[in-house]
Amino acid sequence: MLDSSSDVSICILNWNQKSLLKDCLASCRAELERSKLGGQVIVVDNASTDGSPEMVSELFPEVNLICNKENASFSSANNQGIRLSTGRYILILNNDTVLLPGCLEIMVAFMDSHPRVGVAGPKLLNPDGSIQHGYYRTLPTLAELLLGLFWLDRFWPGRLLVERALGIDESLESATPIEQIPGCSLLLRHQALESVGLFDEGFEYWYEDVELCHRFLKCGWEIYYLPQARIIHYGGASFAKLGTSKTTPWRISGQLRYFRKQKGFFQYAILKGMAIVGLVARLVAVGSLGLIPSIRDRRRWSGAATAYWHLLSHAIWDRRRQ
Repeated sequence: MLDSSSDVSICILNWNQKSLLKDCLASCRAELERSKLGGQVIVVDNASTDGSPEMVSELFPEVNLICNKENASFSSANNQGIRLSTGRYILILNNDTVLLPGCLEIMVAFMDSHPRVGVAGPKLLNPDGSIQHGYYRTLPTLAELLLGLFWLDRFWPGRLLVERALGIDESLESATPIEQIPGCSLLLRHQALESVGLFDEGFEYWYEDVELCHRFLKCGWEIYYLPQARIIHYGGASFAKLGTSKTTPWRISGQLRYFRKQKGFFQYAILKGMAIVGLVARLVAVGSLGLIPSIRDRRRWSGAATAYWHLLSHAIWDRRRQ
């Protein structure tokens, strides 16, 4: 429910990252107090077993805590937080981030003075202060994804094409229009969500942020990168616990769903066909690696082979959620 007296609602999804979540919440509290912005913080905990919910309740009693009984998807869990939000703006924030001074104030002030901007995002910094290259100026193209499927984006000239899309200049210090903002720090205009809709819960853990940005653009809203607002992003903390055997299939299935929804049948059919070819090649490769002598490495690649096999069956029979 939108409350005009509340400036921003911060929604944080957590799964077994108590230490990082603590630092993130401390930075949110400090920013809200320093900026004098009215707001709320919402934590959606996905069945953590490391004491995260207890820590939130004890140290941050002002936080609205939602405790799920299972590890829900990024889309589903963040939608829970959005539905509870009252702020004029909603900040979707990863638990492995730290807001730096002025971040919230800069973003909210920019959105207030630019009523056609529906989405904004800050500059992402690595823990050492260097710039994190997490922004794409444009929405993904078929060529970029095909290069990635066959690992050709790591070599010239495929790498050049990807670098052009990943084209945020390190020296850029002014607000710049782009086509997508990464889901680790995504400021949304609450009012715009009424026409755009929430995250598509058919996605697992990849491309739901891209698809949401696509819908904002289709509805006539603008998207801006705001480099003067800064956050530290540790990056991939929860994914690191899962391994590539889960995250890679999520990424590929996300690409397929995104193209089926937003790019039309022709491009989707090409991507699906090439994904099947690429997955067969990867399945053969990781299947061979599963035969290597090291037990540790064999288990790692055996898990990847199982994941690729399941994704291949989904790609062939198209048994994805509608």
